[in-house]
Amino acid sequence: NDRYKVEVIYYDDKSDAETSAKLTEKLITEDKVNFLVGPFSSGFTMLTTTIGEKYKVITMASMANSSAIYTRGYKYAFAVLPPAAGYMRLFLDMAMKQDPKPKTVAVLMRDDPFGISTAEGTAAYAKELGLNVVYQQKFPVAVKDASALLTAVKGLNPDIVVSATTLEEAVLIIRQAKELRVSPTAMAFTVGPTMPGFVESLGKDAEYIYGS
Repeated sequence: NDRYKVEVIYYDDKSDAETSAKLTEKLITEDKVNFLVGPFSSGFTMLTTTIGEKYKVITMASMANSSAIYTRGYKYAFAVLPPAAGYMRLFLDMAMKQDPKPKTVAVLMRDDPFGISTAEGTAAYAKELGLNVVYQQKFPVAVKDASALLTAVKGLNPDIVVSATTLEEAVLIIRQAKELRVSPTAMAFTVGPTMPGFVESLGKDAEYIYGS
């Protein structure tokens, strides 16, 4: 097997889309990189892969799995994660094995490529399983108040609530769900529970989902 020494050049995009785009251009035109890795999020990767495609430089999208990225006919964008549309399939499969089986599901999604792709795939698969999708709604990126959405969810009393979120949004939704006494049989989140600091961020509110 051939082995190659690789020089890694990296920059901090400050979680800013415009900065991410500028740095991608810099890596290609000034640093003359052979391929790109990253950035974080489907939204940013939608933008940076357009630049990579323009210059015919491969992007290995390590943290982006919105279907929208890979259905544009691009030849230089590659994924390493499974599609976001299938993110919740295993959760729904597990839920349907419970007794009694759930009948209804509410889907909340952050308004970005990842959230939308996840929610659409979740809703479609839920329907395949025979679940009734009683609510499907977007919330703004970095939302500060989800009480209106959760009040609507509470009124519909779904068995399951699925949310496409970041860590901060998951914490917010759980805290406000507790305050509003939204009590589905199960709640599932894309990003949040698996992240370091999730339980610590919730504090005493962690009892709402984990028990005392």
